[in-house]
Amino acid sequence: MSKEKKPINDSATKQPKEKKVEYWVDPQGNKVNVKYISKHVKERTVLVQNIMADAQKIRQIMSNFKEAVKMRVESFLEDTAGEYGENWKGNAILMNFSENQRISIKINRVMNFDERLMIAKQKLDRCLVNWTKEGRKEIAQLVGQAFDVDKKGNINRSKIISLFKIESNDSEWKEGIQLIKDSMVEETMKEYIMFQYRNEENGNWDNVILDFARL
Repeated sequence: MSKEKKPINDSATKQPKEKKVEYWVDPQGNKVNVKYISKHVKERTVLVQNIMADAQKIRQIMSNFKEAVKMRVESFLEDTAGEYGENWKGNAILMNFSENQRISIKINRVMNFDERLMIAKQKLDRCLVNWTKEGRKEIAQLVGQAFDVDKKGNINRSKIISLFKIESNDSEWKEGIQLIKDSMVEETMKEYIMFQYRNEENGNWDNVILDFARL
């Protein structure tokens, strides 16, 4: 008669589990065992990370809200223009029946110039040399200032476009002006949405502030 086998003692055969070590990464990218980090730093880190997580959620909510508002308003404006067989273009102010709430849509198209602008400048510069000799210094100065750049290296677009008003039969001038026109490109389009309500005390339009820093 065979003997029954004794049950194996699992506790005697299993290896003890190693305790998982938690590391945090310091500013230099080094892994640091959390047991070497002070309680104060731990509490501060948890506080910052939790608040940042909430801020990211709110940012996403605001981003989604902005896109939703944009779509709803654009749909309304397109439907309105469509009733007259047109497409909507430009800015708009939408008001409620009581005229104490309004939503303003502003579209700012930013015009820029491509590499041909500098080629145009060379042609205009040659005109300036002749005009200065002819005593037309004021116009020459005006043209020279049109190509001045600000501290950020940007050209004043309005000054460049103002050159179109200067008439001349000089072939170099005409070619230069045409080059400027050909170099014009619509680089960006910025849309601004404002929410406002009429202040009952003074009658002014106050903004609904969605900028966290201005609350």
